[in-house]
Amino acid sequence: ARPIRWVIIILVIALIATHLLGAFKPSFGPVEIMETYELNGIGFGARTLGVLAIVLGLIQLERILYVLERGDPFVAAVVKGLQRFAILASLGFVLVIAAPTVSALTSPGAGHVTITIEMRDFVTLAICLVFFVVAALVGEAVRIAAENKEFI
Repeated sequence: ARPIRWVIIILVIALIATHLLGAFKPSFGPVEIMETYELNGIGFGARTLGVLAIVLGLIQLERILYVLERGDPFVAAVVKGLQRFAILASLGFVLVIAAPTVSALTSPGAGHVTITIEMRDFVTLAICLVFFVVAALVGEAVRIAAENKEFI
């Protein structure tokens, strides 16, 4: 679990760095950082909140792995962490996906707005739903483990 915790920490740093670099659009010689969509302040704010939610969700995953390193996987902390991760990741991805539309809708003179949703957006949200199911299953496993301890 420890190597995965390091991967999560590196992912959090990379996510924050990518978000900030996308905002400032620096150029490093032949390497130029660009965004897919130009966002106004409100759209950038929505995307920032989305990135923050995803980062907080990843921190929940790191905490879950810490608890798993310590011992019993069937504890309430794991269930709560999975639930928080599912909620934060879902909220974060919805905000990140919606940021270009929010930006377009709040731009001055926004007459015609095109909403673009790609297949990967649906897949990402479906994966988030899987985490809700996993959290419910682990919650049931925790309940059964507690029942079994009472019999012993």
